[in-house]
Amino acid sequence: MRTATTTDGWFWDTSALILLAVEQPGSPAARTLQRHTARLVLWWGTRIEAAGALARLKREGALDADEAGRASRKLDAICDSSFEVQPTDDV
Repeated sequence: MRTATTTDGWFWDTSALILLAVEQPGSPAARTLQRHTARLVLWWGTRIEAAGALARLKREGALDADEAGRASRKLDAICDSSFEVQPTDDV
């Protein structure tokens, strides 16, 4: 994963990334935006939030174990190729 030192892409929150990994009504629009985005910029806690979101979907029965595993691997690939904003005291 690369670390962003300046804003050089679009910030994506976890709910938008879930749309890329799990087919939902907003997924086609999210994929279109991703294709038109030079780089995804994520905050350092995105992986944790995404894992929680996938666990919730699995617990609610929206995903079975295989689907949750595939979605987790997709999210890992997305996060690995994105810029990650690290925490800082300077706000």
